[in-house]
Amino acid sequence: MEYKNNHYVARMLLKRFMSDDGEFFYVDRRRPEKAIIHRNPEGVFSRNHLYTSYDKDGNPDVALERDIYRKIESDTSPIIDKIVSLRGTESIPNLARPKSEYGMSSLPTSCNAHPTSIGSCRS
Repeated sequence: MEYKNNHYVARMLLKRFMSDDGEFFYVDRRRPEKAIIHRNPEGVFSRNHLYTSYDKDGNPDVALERDIYRKIESDTSPIIDKIVSLRGTESIPNLARPKSEYGMSSLPTSCNAHPTSIGSCRS
């Protein structure tokens, strides 16, 4: 899998604004002549190598996107789906389930915020 095009708005959120044929709809206030724009979502809210870091020799490291952000998105998407499925009802979603049911138990719960200390995260 290629990790060059990184979305800063998660795809799990973008998909809620897509048509059945996969087109993304949005409004660009900088272009008022076009009321609603639709296009392929790949280039929307993204930047090349946004989450890529480089080692001292200049080699790219995509671990942040590949190992962390992708996991967070895949674990969080079912929760968002459950909330959205209750839209228009008077139900309150029961999200108080064990973290392991969503696969979140393997995510670190405490980390130093500095990127060089990712290895010092504790679960």
